[in-house]
Amino acid sequence: MSERSAVQEPLLKYANEIGWTRVSRSEALQMRGGDATALYFEDVLKAQLLKLNKEVIDESNCTDVTRKLRQTASHR
Repeated sequence: MSERSAVQEPLLKYANEIGWTRVSRSEALQMRGGDATALYFEDVLKAQLLKLNKEVIDESNCTDVTRKLRQTASHR
């Protein structure tokens, strides 16, 4: 049994089942703002932060939150 058949394929199947969308490498790079080392898609993160944290995050502080997340990620 390979890692691909034991781990990767079941994970991709599950991700598809829960509504995640696969993107190509070139799309992923574009969604990361051209930064191949970025950990997330900036626009998707912002949209989800606003959607899931309405009590504490709004348009006025969302950019600050994502900036702090970027700084935290760069110190790993």
